[in-house]
Amino acid sequence: MGKFLRIGMDNYISKKLWDGPNPWFDVSGSKLQTDIWLYSEENERGELTGMSTIIKSEIMTNQGGYKGVKINSMSDIELSENFIDKNGKFIGFNIIVKKHAQVPEIEKFELNIQGYQSVNVAQRIDINYIGKNLNISFKTDVFPSASAGIIGAGGSFKLIQYDQPSYRDTHSLFKNGVRKPCLYPRN
Repeated sequence: MGKFLRIGMDNYISKKLWDGPNPWFDVSGSKLQTDIWLYSEENERGELTGMSTIIKSEIMTNQGGYKGVKINSMSDIELSENFIDKNGKFIGFNIIVKKHAQVPEIEKFELNIQGYQSVNVAQRIDINYIGKNLNISFKTDVFPSASAGIIGAGGSFKLIQYDQPSYRDTHSLFKNGVRKPCLYPRN
């Protein structure tokens, strides 16, 4: 792992896979990016005594110039904690990052009048280190695409690639002429 590790996740709309309505602007591009930097803390004997973290998330601006917004009805989480045993020895850490974003209100309105609901751009990253085992998991909602990876002393590695499904199939407000229920809370 080295003394430094960067873990990142990017949710984005793939221009190639986009099958939703075609507005006058390009909807593709990054929607939500999160980076977590882990730094090891050591004692004079080189033993791991803890981890410090920096967490940075940013709601992005699409290719058409529209910046997404936070979904106020859905909570964001940034949690980082070290685990110390009863003798004061470092035994592990846990990090949870959970973020949500959506299109701005004007885009949301335009999608709704065309028969579509807006997207919950959701990210969850869980990192656990216990007993010398590092576990990293990434979660996203059904849409859009997502990729995630790590950069450390050994190089950079893509860990996941999730390609978005059909927007028309997953976010149409109507099925067979009947309005479908929303999949998540709206503002």
